[in-house]
Formats: sequence, structure tokens, C-alpha cells
Amino acid sequence: MSALKPCGHCGGGAGFVRHSTHMPKGYKNDQWDAVACQACGLTIGACDRRFRSREEAAKAWNHRIATSPSAEPGEAAGGREP
Repeated sequence: MSALKPCGHCGGGAGFVRHSTHMPKGYKNDQWDAVACQACGLTIGACDRRFRSREEAAKAWNHRIATSPSAEPGEAAGGREP
């Protein structure tokens, strides 16, 4: 399994969160995985139920958009504010 990168927002550590619908007995109990920053709470996959495995959630969390080397922190690639 892929190790989780630090949070792309604050640099904090990340961890997996297992979510469930907690349906009454006799109903299908839907479950899915998410990743959350333990420092700032940034989360991916918690509400949309799209990750059915930790591997899928880790792949999405670890994906980073390349920025230009000249971009300053908080500045969009290309030198302009978003």
C-alpha cells in the first residue's frame, strides 16, 4: 500500500478514515474509505463515497498538481492569484 504524503494544505500528517452508512440490520451497510489530515482536517472522499479501498483513497490523496518553480506559496502557477 502507498504511504500517505503530508497534507498538501498544511503539511500535517494524514490518516485513513473508514466510513459507513450504519444501516439497520437487514439492510446493506455501505462502506468506503477516505483520507483526512490530522492537523487541519482537510479530507478527501468522506462525502462522495468514491473510494472503495484504501489504495484508491491513497492514490487520490497523494496526487499533486505540478506548479511552476517560480510560484510563491499561496500563488497560482503562472504568477497570478486564482
